[in-house]
Amino acid sequence: MKLVCHAVIYLTWKERNDRRHGAPSTAPLASFKQLDRVIRDTLLARRHRKGCDQLLSLWFAHS
Repeated sequence: MKLVCHAVIYLTWKERNDRRHGAPSTAPLASFKQLDRVIRDTLLARRHRKGCDQLLSLWFAHS
């Protein structure tokens, strides 16, 4: 849950900054794909830590 919350806050802040500095807004579907990618990458990077392999398989099962 913490990882998902952090990823949502990060991507929301990034979208806000992009809009503020003149970049076009991102479509909602693209935002959800970015969120999925950030979470997958983070879990893949941590897969050798204790307990993270279960999180990775759980995330893949629900996506």
